[in-house]
Order: sequence, then C-alpha cells, then structure tokens
Amino acid sequence: MADSALAGFFTPRNIALVGASDRSAWSQMVAACFDLFGHTGKLYAVNRGGKEAHGFPGYTSCTEIPDPVDAAFVYVPAAAVVEALHDCAAAGIRNAVILSSGFAEAGEEGAAMQEDVARTARELGIRFLGPNSMGFANLAHGSVMTSIKSRKP
Repeated sequence: MADSALAGFFTPRNIALVGASDRSAWSQMVAACFDLFGHTGKLYAVNRGGKEAHGFPGYTSCTEIPDPVDAAFVYVPAAAVVEALHDCAAAGIRNAVILSSGFAEAGEEGAAMQEDVARTARELGIRFLGPNSMGFANLAHGSVMTSIKSRKP
C-alpha cells in the first residue's frame, strides 16, 4: 500500500489526536489502542489548553506540531469538527477519522452539520472516515485508529 493514495490514511505513522484529554474515557480508549497494538509512530495531543494527554506532547493547534502528521483522529464536539478540519488542512494533514457524534443520527440539525463536514473536507482535500465512526484497525501495520475497547488477538 506504500504507493497508494490511501497509504497515509491506512498506514499512518504520526497521528494528531484532536480533542485528546486525560479526563475523557473516549480519549483514554483511543490512546490505549495505540499502545496495545504497538503503534510505532508519534502521537500528539491537540486540545484547547495545549496540554499533554496520555503522555503525549500537547499542542493547541495541529500547526504547532513540529513533525509531519499523516492523519488526525478527531473527537471534539460536533460543532467544532469543521474548525478542526480547517486546522488539520492548515497543518498539511489530509487524512482524518472522525469519532465525534451528534450528526445525521441526531436529527435534521445534525444532518446539516454532517453535510457541512463533508463539504468542508472535500474543499480542503481531506479524506475522512466518519463522522460518528468507530475508526479502523490495520493490524499488520499497528495502526488501530479506533476507540473500541480492545485486546490483542
């Protein structure tokens, strides 16, 4: 898959965890999956306070991350997802998994927000899975971008 346009999506090395917080159970499960399956790339916590989370260095924006980032795992409130995508694009991140919920499954207002997310991602050139996605698991690569409580097979 190294030559595929989707390589950065399904085999990301450096990943921004957008919305990471030591207080969030979702965030804890996301971080635990990377650890459990031996992700070898770098992980970065991105949150409003720029605080470290789960032992990963913290930043207030993806643009502050000092290394190239292959993908973002986004789990901010639904109303903040479009802003997060703009931040990802400004940092050169073109792949995202959106865990955030509150979109089409929540009614008409959520469906409109979901359309806005899709339109924004298209305009910014970001491939994404979601919203309200549990992510994916590429066990051969150790990229388990999911929040599902897991254990090694």
